[in-house]
Amino acid sequence: MNARVCHARVCHISSVHNGVEIRIVRKQLATLARAGFDAHLVIPATPAEVQEMSAMGITTHALQPTPGSGEISRMFKLGYEAMSRARQCMADLYHFHDPELIPYALWLKARGHHVIMDVHEDLAGVVMHKQWIHPSIRKPVSLISRAVEIFGARRFDAVVAAVPYLGEIFKASARRTVVVGNFPFLDELAQGSDALPWQQRQKVAYVGSVSRIRGIFELVEALPRLNLKLQLAGKFMHPREYEEIQRVDGWSLVENHGWVGRGQIREILATSFAGLCTLYPTSSHLIAEPIKMFEYMAAGIPVVSSNIPYYQQIVQQADCGICVDPQDPVAIAAAIQYLRDHPAEAERMGSNGRKAVLSRYNWDQEGEKLVALYRAVLGGCEIPRQQPRAKEIE
Repeated sequence: MNARVCHARVCHISSVHNGVEIRIVRKQLATLARAGFDAHLVIPATPAEVQEMSAMGITTHALQPTPGSGEISRMFKLGYEAMSRARQCMADLYHFHDPELIPYALWLKARGHHVIMDVHEDLAGVVMHKQWIHPSIRKPVSLISRAVEIFGARRFDAVVAAVPYLGEIFKASARRTVVVGNFPFLDELAQGSDALPWQQRQKVAYVGSVSRIRGIFELVEALPRLNLKLQLAGKFMHPREYEEIQRVDGWSLVENHGWVGRGQIREILATSFAGLCTLYPTSSHLIAEPIKMFEYMAAGIPVVSSNIPYYQQIVQQADCGICVDPQDPVAIAAAIQYLRDHPAEAERMGSNGRKAVLSRYNWDQEGEKLVALYRAVLGGCEIPRQQPRAKEIE
């Protein structure tokens, strides 16, 4: 029997995320486009980003947020605009990424469309820490949020969960629940012949969004004890924290690259002897799979991680790093010092992390799960074998 190629039109929707988002665009939609789907996206994006996504086979319907608009305005005004643009796509399947879009998605489902809800985080837990929600109403808002998610999960065609913990929440209520991890590409960050020999590496790296609860203050405070450079590649989430940290002893040892492309991240990791992932044990971090940890592993460098139980389990099973109290600069410094003093051990741990990514923590396997889910929801149409991933556009 000849395989039947699925050319169904699918549309991803987000008013929260922006541009060429890694998980939504570079991984999920690019994978679906290569699998033969007519891939569409509704998201805030610049003309340059629209062109970049077009090169990946994705048709983008760009949103234009109002400058200076608040959280409530974004949730309702931009959310409504996002769903209005999505309707115009006339897609066979809609896949949305923001919980505030649930009411609009229920309307799409009632109109006969296939709908998938993507759960990136534990909304009920996150609400308890939202500064723009008054403390007196956070608990009822949290309970209502969870009830709305469960209500939607029972009616949508499937729930895609970013981590196993979230999958368990919806397993009993959703028609289908699939955990699709946000793991790195196999070869994107792999070290080549240009990587520094381990004995010559004298820097450590932090890649990703930067904030106090992601451990940046303790990392900077640890540096004077070591007298080495921290390569910082990411954007500060709060301008006030950026101003404050520049007054911390140790900031002079930070090479602040700001936001950089994937190619430069690869270069930074290829010159570092450890990657840092010392996130605070907040409710959201306790159940998250931090992409930076897996990117360090993919690059073949050891991890200095928080001793959050889930992170500790990953690091210890792979034997790929050291776990510490993220709020203890002395412990962080000691872990980094050990890896600097034992380059052969650091290289061994880095190699172990790379092996774990090759066998388990990689997007190639997760992408296959996503394509299989779409095939099931859309009635079993055969999907052509995925082609090798084209080089990422920086």
